[in-house]
Amino acid sequence: MDNEDCDRSARSMTDEAVLLQQRVAALRKAQGKLNPADCEPGTHAFEQVVDDYVDDLVNEIFRTVTYLLPRR
Repeated sequence: MDNEDCDRSARSMTDEAVLLQQRVAALRKAQGKLNPADCEPGTHAFEQVVDDYVDDLVNEIFRTVTYLLPRR
């Protein structure tokens, strides 16, 4: 694998991460939940929102991976 392939792969992974973050943020907004960007950093509310956001992010990752796995 040459440097160009590594760069392309890294960009692809970065793009996927950004899309995942945007998808979770949009889902949370549609559900009436706050996103970390909606809160003042360093506050108790921010910490609660970040914890909840991370839970939603992890759940979305698992849903995506499960969807992509071959069915038996």
